[in-house]
Amino acid sequence: MNVLSELSSSQIFPSSPNGEGYDTPSLPLEVTYTILEQIAECADTRQQLERDVKAFMIVQAQIFKRNAPEFFAGDQLGFMTVQKTIAHALAFSKLHACNAGTLTPHSLGIQNYNDLLSFIKGSGKFLKTLKINRFGIRLTDERALQLSALCPALKRLDLWVSPLSDVGLEGLIQGKKITSLKVSGHRLSSAFIASLANLPLTELSIDAARQCEDEAVQALLQNKKLKRLSLSYADLLTDRAFAGLENSSLESIDLTGLEGLTDEGVRALMRAPKLTRVALRSMPQVAGSAFSEDGEFRQRIEVLNLTGSAIENDSLAGIAKFSALSLLVLDCCEKITPTAVALLDAPLIGTVSLKNMQKKKKLLALPFVHHALDSNEWRLARRAQTEEF
Repeated sequence: MNVLSELSSSQIFPSSPNGEGYDTPSLPLEVTYTILEQIAECADTRQQLERDVKAFMIVQAQIFKRNAPEFFAGDQLGFMTVQKTIAHALAFSKLHACNAGTLTPHSLGIQNYNDLLSFIKGSGKFLKTLKINRFGIRLTDERALQLSALCPALKRLDLWVSPLSDVGLEGLIQGKKITSLKVSGHRLSSAFIASLANLPLTELSIDAARQCEDEAVQALLQNKKLKRLSLSYADLLTDRAFAGLENSSLESIDLTGLEGLTDEGVRALMRAPKLTRVALRSMPQVAGSAFSEDGEFRQRIEVLNLTGSAIENDSLAGIAKFSALSLLVLDCCEKITPTAVALLDAPLIGTVSLKNMQKKKKLLALPFVHHALDSNEWRLARRAQTEEF
């Protein structure tokens, strides 16, 4: 039983027994759940979380009791309502703490799908974020359909470890205003991926998008709300997928293992007028010639990650003219020689250095400056790379 839905659609406790309202009502639901989320994000332990949530909810109950003493008179209805509402708030807060990474599922007693389901049944109606990977659980299509009915308010979904088909994912997102979606895509059809353009997405990540075709990406990029796009191992994509970005709202793109992408596709990407963060990892056909050409993107790109791509020495002279660049990652770019790294010693972007990581601008050249894998410079470089992307 979802206590809150039976009590009121706008407040954490009833407006009044007769529906007339009080001078000092309890907080609106939206405010209440925002506070519960903040409590969950600040908790260091399960005990602290439970204590703070109970304290907050008891204050709300006391306000309600002061204004509606008749609701608590004669029987146990009022007290039972308070107990159930606190239990609901605890379940919601514990789920949010797991989603936020504040507390581990194990510390809260969530060890399998059935445990997760019991928490969601107690609080899922108002849950906005669900990061399944945090719980170490894989969703099946059947489970996705089950959760869909229990979580109508979802806006942010992280399903990296759950290889859902079109049926499962469509059932989970149907009727919801999803703004952030991260999925494993190897069972998703290109047509279904294209249909995601109809969602109010600001962030979309699809791993192993094996069936994704150029037309699907073109459809996604027509969404004016989409600001962050990540695609990996989309074997069917070509340069054509990224054509016509002159009016795009895209601010960040992260592409990995797109063997069909060439420098021509990179040129198309650079035309996106708001793009500031670019990752082109493991791109065997991207030599970087697009970076050597003049364009306003040189004053716009702030982060450039070219790990494992086929970047050549000549491209570094062009990259040295990127005046806004704060992070450059050249990890495992085997075609670049140590001598060419000196080209990045440019006044606009600072000096490439692994020995001195104290500069505000972190420009990383790996691994052609041959530090041992366990060296402090290598660890600093790896940490900086992880923090940025």
